[in-house]
Amino acid sequence: MRYGFVESWRQRLRRRWLAGMLLFLAVAGVGSALVLLSHPVYRAEARLRLGDPPPMSGMTSPGMGLFGLLGIGGDPFSNDLELLASRTLAERVVDDAVLHVRLDAPRGWHRDSLLTSLRAGRATQRVTFSVAWTGADVVITPESGGNDPRPVRGPAGSALHFGDVTAVFRPWREGMPRRIELSTVPHGQAARELGEQLAVERTRRDANVIRVQYDGGDPRLTRDVVAAAVEHFITLRTQLMQRESGVTVDSLRGVAERTQQELVAAETSLEALQRTTGLIAPEAQAEVSVERYAELIGQLETARMELGALTQALARSAASDDAAGSWAALLAYPRFLANTTVGEMLTTLTELEQRRRELARRRTQDNAELRSVTEQISHLDRSLRTIAVDLAAGLADEVDGLERRAAAVRADLATVPASTIELGRRHRDLRIFTEMVVLTEQRLRQEELRQAFTFANVQVIDVPAVRDRPVWPRLKLGVAVALLIAAGTAVFGMVVIDRADGSVRTAAQVRDALGTPAVAVVTAQGAAPAMPAEDAAAIIRRAAVESSGSARLVLVDAAGGRSADLVAGALERASALDRERDGDGLARPCIEVLPAAAGGGAAAAAAARRVPVFVVVEMGSTTVPALERTAGLLRQAGADLTAAVLVCRSSADADGVWA
Repeated sequence: MRYGFVESWRQRLRRRWLAGMLLFLAVAGVGSALVLLSHPVYRAEARLRLGDPPPMSGMTSPGMGLFGLLGIGGDPFSNDLELLASRTLAERVVDDAVLHVRLDAPRGWHRDSLLTSLRAGRATQRVTFSVAWTGADVVITPESGGNDPRPVRGPAGSALHFGDVTAVFRPWREGMPRRIELSTVPHGQAARELGEQLAVERTRRDANVIRVQYDGGDPRLTRDVVAAAVEHFITLRTQLMQRESGVTVDSLRGVAERTQQELVAAETSLEALQRTTGLIAPEAQAEVSVERYAELIGQLETARMELGALTQALARSAASDDAAGSWAALLAYPRFLANTTVGEMLTTLTELEQRRRELARRRTQDNAELRSVTEQISHLDRSLRTIAVDLAAGLADEVDGLERRAAAVRADLATVPASTIELGRRHRDLRIFTEMVVLTEQRLRQEELRQAFTFANVQVIDVPAVRDRPVWPRLKLGVAVALLIAAGTAVFGMVVIDRADGSVRTAAQVRDALGTPAVAVVTAQGAAPAMPAEDAAAIIRRAAVESSGSARLVLVDAAGGRSADLVAGALERASALDRERDGDGLARPCIEVLPAAAGGGAAAAAAARRVPVFVVVEMGSTTVPALERTAGLLRQAGADLTAAVLVCRSSADADGVWA
């Protein structure tokens, strides 16, 4: 199978080498011309290191910390890459580099060699202008597009305005082209194309370094595009950070001012409540008030008991003759016991009562000593009564005062819970506002510090510069690719041409088309045909004799050319067939050559004589439809289609017939 594949390709190369070579030369020439004659493409690059941005706003608070952990704020490095790919940045670069105005000039002539300055607004349209130097003037003519077809003329070196473009052209000099073209495109289209062409990539996955590159045909313009992109990226990044910090600082400053006002109002309200209620330390004051109330209640109960005892003593004293016994119960109360006068009087009264009793047992009522003792007892009783009445009045007043004081303290204690709750509420508001003020002030200081640190922390590692040589065309690689494409095209073309060719190439194709085998192969070398081998002639002769019993045969040329004549001559020179004699004794050839178009009558005559018919097939020229048509005509005429004789151009073709 391997030999068959190699042999088939060898045969194909031998047949189609000329077409393959022409295709190879054509494609290689066109590809090499495109590489060698194409305009060079330059590449400008810059390398930037992006520093860590200031802390994101609100990262100190627990809530924002959670959002930061969840990644809601995004990756700062990815945000910077998106900023480089933004439409705003592209539009600014287009404005600076005037990318919406394009130059079409001969090779080697760029914008800076033809113009001194170039500016354009954002209202440009799709217009093409022809610029021609005529003497000292420059004539600008709109060729396609635009609303104003009038040309613009002015001296070189002066500002010329056309199509929202202002340009200053250099004076014409030797070697400079006389005519160029300037075309304008819409500003939005130029910005969109720049966004697709400006390449921004991260140099390494673990490094905050990016490379900005741009390819263009004008080296200075290419460098200016990268420089403008770097400059506007730094400016835009700084503006966004300052705007974000400024808005946050202003918001926090407003919140801080409102919180300060609310804190002052809370302090004033708490002070007013404390002045009104007198609550400074609610727990301590409540404890003292309770103790004071309990003490007042104790004093009130004591006073009431003493007043009751004194009242009972006065009643007993009035109803009893025993003065000492009626007043003796008063000594059980501390108030009376602490009164030395009352104590002495009660002691004296008791002693006098005992003496009176002793004298009463021994003396009569008229006894002077007994009367004296009785008078003294009466005097002390009256004195004690007077004191007791005064004390009772004082005790009653004291009880009234204690009751009023106890009622007042009780009323104060009744207001303590509500006042304490209100005081706690206002203390809580004050604490909340204080914490809010502290937190807001802290955040405000952080944002002010962040705003102070907000700067374009972008370090330019490699300044924008153009490579030392164009990135295209790369001559060696371009020519190698062109040769490779040419070789592939040549191989593909040979295969296509060979597959599209319907001519007969093998004996198997002849057998399938005619229904008869091929018995011999004749090789034609130029104009001198020759039998390839004596055994081939013998095979043809034997086939003719076996078919009709005679050495006479008919050759039919399927291609309609001279192949049958060549085969006949080859057979005669090889003495493959003898000449037969006619009735007059004249020798006539045993071979009769018929063209395929003769078909009908000649073939019918051959069929009537029962002469074998051999179809001559010119390999590489006769097509399968021609063979099928020839076989059909011969069979319709009743001819005896014996075999096919193959004619090859060379011995190399003859070798591949039986493949």
